[in-house]
Amino acid sequence: MVKNVKCTNDDIVLLNGNLDEIDHALKDTNFKGIGEINVKKTYTDSNNDIKTWEGFHILNIVLKDTRPLYIHWDLESEDASKLESILKKYPDRKFNLCHLGYNHILDNEYAIDLFKGLQKRNPNLWGDISWDTLDLIMNTTDHLNGLDMDRILVGSDLCRLAPDDNPYDDGILEKRRRQVRALENTINTDFNMCRFFQ
Repeated sequence: MVKNVKCTNDDIVLLNGNLDEIDHALKDTNFKGIGEINVKKTYTDSNNDIKTWEGFHILNIVLKDTRPLYIHWDLESEDASKLESILKKYPDRKFNLCHLGYNHILDNEYAIDLFKGLQKRNPNLWGDISWDTLDLIMNTTDHLNGLDMDRILVGSDLCRLAPDDNPYDDGILEKRRRQVRALENTINTDFNMCRFFQ
C-alpha cells in the first residue's frame, strides 16, 4: 500500500523463507500471514536460461497452518485444477495468488482469465496486482473486468525500499508507486487488506 498510513514496524508476513524460516514463522504468532510461498515460479538464471522452480513441499508444510497465505504460482492451464483442489480442500483458509498467476516470462496473459474463474468459484481466493501485472493491467484495463474487487490487493507484493536504498532501481519503483496509486482509485486496497488478515 502506498497511501500515507502510520507504519507500525510490525512483521505482517514472512517473505520467501527457507524450511528453517518457515518452521520459525509457523511457530511465531506475530506473523499475521504466511508467504510469499513460491509454489511454481518461472525465472531466468544468470545465463538467461528459463528455469522453473517448484516448492510444493513447502506449500504442504504451510497448509497445516490456518493463517492467510500468499502464494506465487505461475498459472498455466494444467495448474488451475491443481490450485482449485487445494482451495476446495481448505475452504476456510484465505489464499492470495500473487500477480494473479501472471508471469511475463511465460507471457501467460490467459492466467488472468484462469484466475477469474477460480476466484468466482472459490470465495477463499484473493489476488494481488503487483510487479509486471501492474504493467499488464495498466495497459489493458479490461483485465479488471470480472475480478471481485473486494478480494483484490494492489501492490502488497512490492518492495518498499526507497530508490536511494535500492542499487538496482532505475526509476521502476516510482513507476510502480504511480501505478499502485492509480489503481487505488478503483480498488480499496486498505479495506481489502484489513479484511484479508481478519
